[in-house]
Amino acid sequence: MDEFIFYNRHYIRTDDRGCVVDGWSDGPVGYKDTAGAICINEKGGYQFRLIINGVATEENPSLWDSMSMGMTPLYKWDGSAVVKRTEEEIEADREAIRRAEAEKQAKMDAINARQMALEEAQAMFITTRINTLVVDDTTALRWRMLYPVWSPDSEEYQTGDKVQHMDRLYRCLQGHTSQPGWAPELVASLWTEVNETHAGTADDPIPYNGNMALDRGFYYSQAGVTYRCTRDTDIPVYNALQDLVGLYVEVAEE
Repeated sequence: MDEFIFYNRHYIRTDDRGCVVDGWSDGPVGYKDTAGAICINEKGGYQFRLIINGVATEENPSLWDSMSMGMTPLYKWDGSAVVKRTEEEIEADREAIRRAEAEKQAKMDAINARQMALEEAQAMFITTRINTLVVDDTTALRWRMLYPVWSPDSEEYQTGDKVQHMDRLYRCLQGHTSQPGWAPELVASLWTEVNETHAGTADDPIPYNGNMALDRGFYYSQAGVTYRCTRDTDIPVYNALQDLVGLYVEVAEE
């Protein structure tokens, strides 16, 4: 009795240029629809192979060029057999992909630029208008990053304007034109720092960072030490509290 030999059919599918875009064996992939496919071998093995110039390739060969992100076919159907595409054909596809990617990136860059321009315009509008809003200090501190950054370049500041400077928020005490050397932390007569609301008690002392008027009976803290004000300063002071002991403050008893 003759031995029965079982074969598998090998198929390819091509695009509108005749380039091979898919290939399979009906052994492991017997469920695949073969409508419109080309059978290139009716007596193939279990795994898919191409036949190039009468020689079988390795099993399940790559059909795509690795240098073009797997988007360029390596083979084509010439009407009777699978042949390798020429290097010129492959390079033309690579170039087309590079152009398409460049155009895509250019469009994305343009979209991003428009978005950034819109965000910058919105931020600029908010920054230029925020000092027209009347808000409490707690809200202002929450919005600190929306306030304009202090500028030394002849900027006109009005009484009540707020600016951010060195990660702090300051309120203008009197209108003036800015200049170098008049930074908020240096000129107590022009600026006062905006701080969170504290009770000024021993349990809830007011954080002191300089440029602040001290009120008799209130408690202030600096560098982990709590002080009680013994005499009003009347005007903002910027000395360290430890240097004001005996003059305006005393170390609070624990």
